[in-house]
Amino acid sequence: DIVVALIGDEAVVKRFYRKGRSIELRSSNPKYMPIRAETDLVIQGKVVAVQRTI
Repeated sequence: DIVVALIGDEAVVKRFYRKGRSIELRSSNPKYMPIRAETDLVIQGKVVAVQRTI
């Protein structure tokens, strides 16, 4: 799933992965390192659509 998450005061859109009891957020861009769930991580919601203008 792709989610919107708050990490501290920063909002991010990342791919959500659960590994046992831990959570990992990964970017679609391989240049960015995965983010392991911390206490200041809040999942705001799941991305269900993307709308773009042409």
